[in-house]
Amino acid sequence: MLPKYHLLYGAIFASVLLAVFPQITLVGAIVILASTFFIDGDHYLVYVFRKRDISLRNALNYYMEIRRKYGLTHKKGVKMPLLYFHIGEAVILAAILSLRYELFLWILIGFLFHIFLDFIDMKRLGVLGQRDYFALQRFMRKRFSKKDYYKYV
Repeated sequence: MLPKYHLLYGAIFASVLLAVFPQITLVGAIVILASTFFIDGDHYLVYVFRKRDISLRNALNYYMEIRRKYGLTHKKGVKMPLLYFHIGEAVILAAILSLRYELFLWILIGFLFHIFLDFIDMKRLGVLGQRDYFALQRFMRKRFSKKDYYKYV
């Protein structure tokens, strides 16, 4: 899903949460919105490390070109990056930190909403199984051959 849709749906979601649960406060709603949008910062970090370029405009153009060239389906030989903010371990870390710090509860809610939107979009596009959802999943897939990997999953 494109970032502009995450921003739009995140704003609606945060507004509804604030209206239904006023104890969230405006600050909590803003953090939920920000985390719904800025979780995609891992895409930018992948670009920076791959291309050694910090230009946000170039990063956006890079991903739009990939989308245009390859579409949304995984092609053999196309290296799929591990998106560190989108994986289960990041969600678990935010959940653990939310037990102690309220800020991380709002971040967790934003992350989960973002991942939910991605899930719906990937299901709609038929590409749901093409992303690693845990770093451990990526490790196991790389550690074992494809044939052996599925014996353990």
